[in-house]
Amino acid sequence: MIIQLGHPQVNPIPEGKVFSAFQDVFLDLFKSEEEAIYLYWHKIPIRIRYREDLYANMQLFLAMIRLIFKENHGATKVDFMTELLFIHWDIYWTSHHIRIEARFTDTEDAYTPYADALNQQTTLEMDRYAFQREWKSLFHQIVMAFQTVQVNITDPKELKKLEVMQKIEQKIPKFGKLYTLDAS
Repeated sequence: MIIQLGHPQVNPIPEGKVFSAFQDVFLDLFKSEEEAIYLYWHKIPIRIRYREDLYANMQLFLAMIRLIFKENHGATKVDFMTELLFIHWDIYWTSHHIRIEARFTDTEDAYTPYADALNQQTTLEMDRYAFQREWKSLFHQIVMAFQTVQVNITDPKELKKLEVMQKIEQKIPKFGKLYTLDAS
């Protein structure tokens, strides 16, 4: 699995605007349909839109990475969606290895061939640290965007999510495969 970031233009946030929820920032920060992230599942791209899909899924992504980062071994389930797909991941990891068993379901009949293509290879195995590095790149980009526009989140529990994202991003030593010279 590789995550390729887009380079979305960050919308300015009006001075003094406050947000009560972490995820609500995405609706103001990014323009609709401007740029996207591509998560490559066995070389098949899954488009994740910055504004809509991150708004809907970022808390799930953060909880997933936090758990995988914190616990030396374990298992979890993650259900997320994009414009075209419902995605279910059963994730199992040990200190050095991660295995994801996935199921892809189309959101409309027109996308059935796409879901079928993704379901041809439903298991992904990779180095646990390589998996975390892929998400570091995205977390770094989000933290930098929030800092650039000086996002003000009023709810302490919601602000904690940004702080957790920043701590995890800082503790993962390298960026994802597309963003390092050694690509290991």
